[in-house]
Amino acid sequence: AVVFSSSLSRLSHFTILGFYELVNFKGILLPGLLLIYLWTVAGNLTIIMLVTFCQSLYSPMYFFLGHLSCCDLLLTTVIVPLMLDSIVREVTITFVGCLTQFYLFGSLAATECFILSVMSYDRYLAICQPLHYSSAMNLKRCFHLAFWCWVLAFMLMLLTAVQVGRLKFCGPNVIDHFFCDLAPLLQLSCSDTAFVEAENLIGGLPASILPLAFITATYIIILRAILRIPSSTGKQKAFYTCSSHLTVVCVYYGSLIVAYLFLSKGHSLSLNKVLSLLYTVLTPLLNPVIYSLRSKEIKRALFFVFTFIYIIATYISIFIAILKIKSTMARKKAFSTCSSHLTVFCTYYGTMISLYVTPSGRQSVKVNKTLSLLYSVVTPLLNPIIYSFRSAEIRKALASIIFRKTGNKKVYNN
Repeated sequence: AVVFSSSLSRLSHFTILGFYELVNFKGILLPGLLLIYLWTVAGNLTIIMLVTFCQSLYSPMYFFLGHLSCCDLLLTTVIVPLMLDSIVREVTITFVGCLTQFYLFGSLAATECFILSVMSYDRYLAICQPLHYSSAMNLKRCFHLAFWCWVLAFMLMLLTAVQVGRLKFCGPNVIDHFFCDLAPLLQLSCSDTAFVEAENLIGGLPASILPLAFITATYIIILRAILRIPSSTGKQKAFYTCSSHLTVVCVYYGSLIVAYLFLSKGHSLSLNKVLSLLYTVLTPLLNPVIYSLRSKEIKRALFFVFTFIYIIATYISIFIAILKIKSTMARKKAFSTCSSHLTVFCTYYGTMISLYVTPSGRQSVKVNKTLSLLYSVVTPLLNPIIYSFRSAEIRKALASIIFRKTGNKKVYNN
């Protein structure tokens, strides 16, 4: 039924149909999309945490990657929960809620375009002007660029959202999509939408077309600079530094171009929905995967973090098992079998965390050098000493060798 807001001839709510055509496949569709969403959240949160806490990732490229992951996380969270709900049941959303979702989605999509263009500028400076890179991309400028990416995107999208909010919706109130996109809202309006469409086209120029043109021009310059490098190794290294970003740009803009330029009103709504999944679900999923697979720094950081988490989880299981042992002597013996490894683990990871996780601004170069000495010199020295003192088997083996060499036939007893 169509619901009216009596005096304004405006619908008070909309019904989101979602993937009603695939209702017979919801047993597969729901867990599949839920798994993708959880993986997207986990992947982007991991990137944000690594960029925030790992010193080895304190560079402009990873600073902007953190913002890109934050943008992807927010964008997919704005869309996917409502989409999942629409698979299970008929979803009703208020007019204000629908307009808010449309505004947030558009703003975050524009923010991603701006961040990708800033990242291309960062790669241009790194490859084409390496001597000026540190001064041109200092921390203050990075903060300013990131700040204006967010602010400009939300300001530009506000103009379109206000115009959509002024439209009248007399009925019907059914949105044949899985979120409140501009096209289905304009189709439901009983007002003249020509001005809104023109304003959206004009507003979309600086939000999407200009960033794409800037990225294209930047990479043309970058590729020309790479081709001038005489050595093949230098060319590969230079191209490798921007390959991850270039892949993300192709995936994101490729999905947008397919969805908005090659599709017209004559195409089926089901095809529109599938193509909309490309940039609302697939792209936020792929971005952390692409950077994780192609960035050596992120792979090293991930290996460090996952190894640390695995060891911690293992020792939690071990301690729970030890506490279940009733005999005190048996508990001591069980704990003694892993005490050497635990001591080495605490020494090694303690220095690594202090050096690579603590923000660089909080400690001096002298402290960094001292901590580097701990895991590069002191830890390799301590490891055999710790195992020698705490392992009865190693003490017996050492004693056996020493007494054998001195001709002593006495048996070493612990």
